[in-house]
Amino acid sequence: MQRAKSNPAATTKKKTASKGVTKKKAKAPSSRAMVAVISGKKGKKPDFSVVGQLQSRGGTPLYGQSEFSPIDPVSGYATGMAVDILDWNHTPNGTSPSVKPSWWPTGDPWWTKYMVQGHLLNDNLGGPGNDLRNLAPISKTANSEHLHQVEKLAKSTVIQDAGAVTYSVTVIPGPPAVGAFSPYEDDLNEPNRHLIAMLPKGLECVLMGDDGQLLVSFTVVNRL
Repeated sequence: MQRAKSNPAATTKKKTASKGVTKKKAKAPSSRAMVAVISGKKGKKPDFSVVGQLQSRGGTPLYGQSEFSPIDPVSGYATGMAVDILDWNHTPNGTSPSVKPSWWPTGDPWWTKYMVQGHLLNDNLGGPGNDLRNLAPISKTANSEHLHQVEKLAKSTVIQDAGAVTYSVTVIPGPPAVGAFSPYEDDLNEPNRHLIAMLPKGLECVLMGDDGQLLVSFTVVNRL
């Protein structure tokens, strides 16, 4: 993978590592517009490519390679993603999760409290929250583990250090391990406890530097 061009600003503090708007990245970038543009028409609102290739206006790839695997037809959520991030200053802006599988129990207080739609590709690195190919239903515990064990390193390497990475996340098919969602799964008073069987077992994450060095290999376990 071609090494990203160095970004002098990225060698100082995070607030200087921006995409042309210094304040935007001063405190862990937040999600903004949609992820990609598949039309070269000026002024067209960005949208996510139907083939999974993140593109810029005019059709120029923003990443060397970006692949989002198809949605699982039974579970209705993501199965995997792989991306080469060459230069964060030219990646699109990601978005917060806004879509869920059809079986998600909307309005259930337990699911609202403990479960989220977790990004495979973090929104700060251009990951879409409006495309089920980039989202998997995981516990907030698993989502936090993904953040602290993998995503923080990915973001610091790309955003603060202006490095290039190869990053992949594979969704491990469910159901989760026995006891991972106890006592909820065993509580007969919980009407949606059976939906635990629809969840993935976890996420297999691999992050590598542009020199081929393994930065982290970590399995996120979906559990309470």
